[in-house]
Amino acid sequence: MIKKLIGKSPTLLKQLLKLKSITPIKMARYAKQNTNIYAKLYKDNPLTNFETLPLLKKTIISISSPYDFLSKKEEKKVAVYGETSGSTGNPTPSFYTETEYLGSIVMSRIS
Repeated sequence: MIKKLIGKSPTLLKQLLKLKSITPIKMARYAKQNTNIYAKLYKDNPLTNFETLPLLKKTIISISSPYDFLSKKEEKKVAVYGETSGSTGNPTPSFYTETEYLGSIVMSRIS
């Protein structure tokens, strides 16, 4: 099945190879460069060894803005922000693009 898909789309093969080359340390570097929370957390870390990275602890999460976890690219797409009531603890944040928000309105009218 995968060979059929790849045969039809050389760009899919390139995308798969690109994904395969992403290492945990590359993900950490991306997070540091593109999110506020990881920029703060990894501030003094050279990001050379994934196993030495500091852990994101619940106390840090609880005092941070939900926007700190979004990449700068995704933050620009947010049209609507909402939260659950937090009846089982802390409220859960939800971010919606304009398309997602309008889609939810349409779906609520259908059901």
